[in-house]
Amino acid sequence: DEEDFDGVGFDYEGPVGARPSKGERRTLLVCAVAVICTFFVGMEVGMIVAGDGGEGGVDSISKTAEAGALKERLIRGPNIPAIIKGSKGSRGQSGGGRSKPTWAPSGASSTPLYPPETEEDVIGRLREGKRAIAKARENLLNRYSGDAELLTSARFSPSESGDQIHLVAKMKRAMMHWKDEFIISVAGSSISAGHDNLGTDAWPIVLRNTLQPVWDALKTNFTVRNQAIGGRNPNPHTFCLAPMLGDDADVIIREWQYWMFHEGFEESKVIAPGMRDRIRVPNSNLPFPEEQAAGLEVFLRMALGLKAQPAVHLLFLQHAQNLHTQPLSYLKRWLHNNNGILKDYGNTNSFAINYFDAFGTPFDHLREKFGKPRWRKDLDERTHKKVPCSDDNVADCPVDFIKQDGYNEGTLFINWHPGRLGHRVMGDQFAYYYLGLMLDAVNDLIRDDKLSADKTEIERNSLPKQMPSPVACNPEICKYIPKCAYSYLPKAQGPDVGDWMVNKTESAWMNAPATNQATCSLESFYNEGCYAESRKNQENCRTCIQTRSYLDVKLGFRGSKSSGPITFSIPPSKQCLVWFCEPPYEWSKRIEIANWGEDIVAKVNDKLCSKENGCYSVHQTGYKQCAILNLKKIDSSCEAKENIVELQVEPASKVPDSGCRLIQNENENRCAFSGSWSGMEGEDRFCRREESTCVSSDQTRDVDVVYAFISEVIVM
Repeated sequence: DEEDFDGVGFDYEGPVGARPSKGERRTLLVCAVAVICTFFVGMEVGMIVAGDGGEGGVDSISKTAEAGALKERLIRGPNIPAIIKGSKGSRGQSGGGRSKPTWAPSGASSTPLYPPETEEDVIGRLREGKRAIAKARENLLNRYSGDAELLTSARFSPSESGDQIHLVAKMKRAMMHWKDEFIISVAGSSISAGHDNLGTDAWPIVLRNTLQPVWDALKTNFTVRNQAIGGRNPNPHTFCLAPMLGDDADVIIREWQYWMFHEGFEESKVIAPGMRDRIRVPNSNLPFPEEQAAGLEVFLRMALGLKAQPAVHLLFLQHAQNLHTQPLSYLKRWLHNNNGILKDYGNTNSFAINYFDAFGTPFDHLREKFGKPRWRKDLDERTHKKVPCSDDNVADCPVDFIKQDGYNEGTLFINWHPGRLGHRVMGDQFAYYYLGLMLDAVNDLIRDDKLSADKTEIERNSLPKQMPSPVACNPEICKYIPKCAYSYLPKAQGPDVGDWMVNKTESAWMNAPATNQATCSLESFYNEGCYAESRKNQENCRTCIQTRSYLDVKLGFRGSKSSGPITFSIPPSKQCLVWFCEPPYEWSKRIEIANWGEDIVAKVNDKLCSKENGCYSVHQTGYKQCAILNLKKIDSSCEAKENIVELQVEPASKVPDSGCRLIQNENENRCAFSGSWSGMEGEDRFCRREESTCVSSDQTRDVDVVYAFISEVIVM
């Protein structure tokens, strides 16, 4: 009830806006959480959290499945390890999923051993699972009034794919308890992380909640890990799929909707030397087709190089048909064409690779059904009336103004992020597809009321296959599967950046959240008026609750000049290339954050590693940088041993003249940063115009406050 929520269910005697005492605040928090969670379980208070009729709001949580977890998360907030001076980093937690099904005995280990079973026990489980599959599929169809096309046409790849061979075999292996758990891991952006909604509304959680009862009926452990992180492009994080997603994943789903496959790599680095003409796509309307093909191959190699060699599923929202980051037709050309540059990966006898279209093809028949004109999802700002539309972008021009998926009330898209209903559609599309494969697996295992499980064949089809040699991507970055220490949350396994650190008492680098991240502390939870009698702060309250519900946190080790050096023991590697990478800073990098091209001094095995001796280089400019150290330039025996790398922040007090450039065209006439300074803030202060050029100004940096972050260490 909206009025009840204004006071959060209790009387507050002090004046509105006055700060309660610590004891009062503690009492207020207990009461607030109790009442909020009561609403989460069953009542509609979406206006408080979403302000759009409930979309993405408190009432958007499924009635019981998420209430307890979200209650704990609102109190605890993002899972950030303690900041300990000179300490190693926390390994963190994986996101989503349960460690064991509801039938498992309490105290079961994270790698549980299933109880002994007779053949009759197994057949009984499989029959229960088959009934649960049928019920789940029926429920999904009923949600969309029997419209199977909305669910089935999301799969964009050819009808014959490796899923029928390899993924079904992995499902059989889990169902027969020859593997401890069936695991789906999701990598992606703020879309999959659920931003602008509650984190519990995200489509991977929808997928988990649909499939969990089915795997429970099969008495088989099941997990969905939502490892998506907002505001972060795909690379070089592709090198860190093992700690991010887990070596044990059976399926990985990749969504990076608004980025191209190669983004985060320098274009000259991602393509194999001399290969551009060979992989050129003639008459292409896809930007950077050669780079995208090479970037896709990097991802496929890193994914298929995981120990369990998972099925790889690529998700595109495809809501706007002209978005340049949606090369679905090119995937068919590259992977499933006899002349495709990546055809060896699309070979169904070797790998399970599939791609999915959530809001393009699945909505074609609905656009035709509802006809034109339709109505834009947002009212006219001036007249507050509906605005007609006829384009195919269902994010802006849905098939129906009220029932934007054609069947259910709600919002498909809030802005560039899907709304709760959009997440529901995506989760349901994947769930329906996986339920079909699970049904195939069960039917293969039970024939003529007898168990028909050929373990040799199932193992052969589910275990890793030999990868082809690199074709489009540069062997320097894709020939070998790198090792990666990874500090972002959530993550599935180690190592963390801190695990490779050599602890030294003089070092004061700290494990900390990256600059500019949206956070909401408990103090903010109080102060934003979530408990107040007045609704004046409801927008801030909503943002605070949403922020505390997200799993994703950009973490890294932070240090300045006064922190001393940070020292790593780097494991042996084939190429002796080590990447030290900083996190993104929510689209804006402050001038007091270190420029890796100018502000870092590196040593390898006590010898200086510099640009001058060819050991030190910087990948990417300004906004998000990686330092790449070529250890062979210092020590030719680096391949056979662990190497000690030391980094020290030594900030430049001024931006050099080479860091400034003149931008002069019909729209602009100004000074800007150039080179490794590009993308940083402060160019209007640190560069000045001098006749027909731009040079460094007299402005100086406070070198004592300049700091660096390290979120990933990648060894090739």
